[in-house]
Amino acid sequence: MKQAIGFIPLRKGSKGIPGKNKKLLAGKPLFKWVLDEAVASNLERVYVYTDDDDIIYSITNDYKTTKVEVLRRSKESATDTASTEFAILEFAKTINFNFEVFCLLQATSPLTTAQDINTSLLKMQSNTVDSLVSVVRTHCFIWGEDGKPQNYDIYDRPRRQDFKGLLIENGAIYCTTVNAIKTSKNRISGKIDLVEMQEDTLVEIDSLTDWAIIEQLLLTKNNNTKL
Repeated sequence: MKQAIGFIPLRKGSKGIPGKNKKLLAGKPLFKWVLDEAVASNLERVYVYTDDDDIIYSITNDYKTTKVEVLRRSKESATDTASTEFAILEFAKTINFNFEVFCLLQATSPLTTAQDINTSLLKMQSNTVDSLVSVVRTHCFIWGEDGKPQNYDIYDRPRRQDFKGLLIENGAIYCTTVNAIKTSKNRISGKIDLVEMQEDTLVEIDSLTDWAIIEQLLLTKNNNTKL
């Protein structure tokens, strides 16, 4: 098995939803939804990379497993303008690229499951791909600004059951190899595979509307689990 690590970047600052990463979502801080699933997955180690003292304190006190490690990110990588790639490379250099498979997991995708992560890892173990990105299949009809349909014939409108739909990146999981990331300095590159996730994982939390939608989905799932 290739050494696979998880990476969860968390910034203290959030303009859309202040304190978003530690705000309670369905009774649990947002960041813990994906972190708990990462801990339950087959990842060998999970790193949380943050500048938030509250999150550092919470992880240090709440997670007694050696599988989780929290590292303080630099001020430069925690600005509004810093890219995720900047944080990834800064982190990778900090641990001397000590991994074979790198999995970026996003706290803004709290519906990600350990099974989604494990499916991704299995694909990355195959030695046939360099990177992987999670996607969702949607059955939307897409239009261009020129008023022309992009993915169907208006005179032969397909029924949903006959329409394969489109695969859309959902921002939840990105995996890559150490060699690929060193070469491209990007979260995905080279030969890219896909892992298809459930349709409800298309929503990422970027606004209070997204928050309300995801919270209701989580509450409904939890209630169904208890039945």
